[in-house]
Amino acid sequence: MAKQNSTTDVDFIRALAELLNENDLTELEVKREYGEADRMNVRVSRAKQVIQAAAHPVAPMAAPQAAPVAAPAATEAAAPSSNGAAPPSSHLPIRIGVIGIGNMGQHHARILSLLKDIEFIGVSDISVDRGLDLASKYRVRFFEDYRDLIPLVDAVCIAVPTRLHHAVGLACLRAGVHVLIEKPIAASIAEAESLVNAAAEANRVLQVGHIERFNPAFKELQTVLQTEEMLAIEAQRM
Repeated sequence: MAKQNSTTDVDFIRALAELLNENDLTELEVKREYGEADRMNVRVSRAKQVIQAAAHPVAPMAAPQAAPVAAPAATEAAAPSSNGAAPPSSHLPIRIGVIGIGNMGQHHARILSLLKDIEFIGVSDISVDRGLDLASKYRVRFFEDYRDLIPLVDAVCIAVPTRLHHAVGLACLRAGVHVLIEKPIAASIAEAESLVNAAAEANRVLQVGHIERFNPAFKELQTVLQTEEMLAIEAQRM
């Protein structure tokens, strides 16, 4: 049965985007803010259950027997599913990887290393030296071919060059993996539509990393402007 649409898995991806916006803070400051607020842990915990359920669906229950026999108490807690696998646990962490560890990809990796309730599986990059260096720093695996990473994760952060977004994103979505992809979503409208359609068909989250939408300053500005008349907008890159 297909997983029903839920906002909790979207919350998880948005939570990553919010923390990525804090990349001007030192690692200690990020840890301290995360520990005090604790809102990230709540969001990730909620999203973890949704994504984990999609990655490891529970097998349908067999029809009850006419004369059921009571199972010993010692075996009830660890009863396997009908396919022989252990039943999924709600306490399993979300397995995440990063594909592309250039400027933005390194921020993704840093933030993932700070999050609770996730298992940072590894990174993939065209540069072997850069990949091995970052993998060693965060004590995760390096994958020279991103396709070797895909079967091991529930979600990925994609930060490869824009011209590769479509191919890499499509491979992940078709494999049933949730995707946070850097902006722009793709190199063309046709490629963007293809990714959106693939996400819908796979019933997976596809979130574009428009992190400024989650910038606390911009969110507060929206509240302030609700009672103001907009006459003009001026922006300056600092």
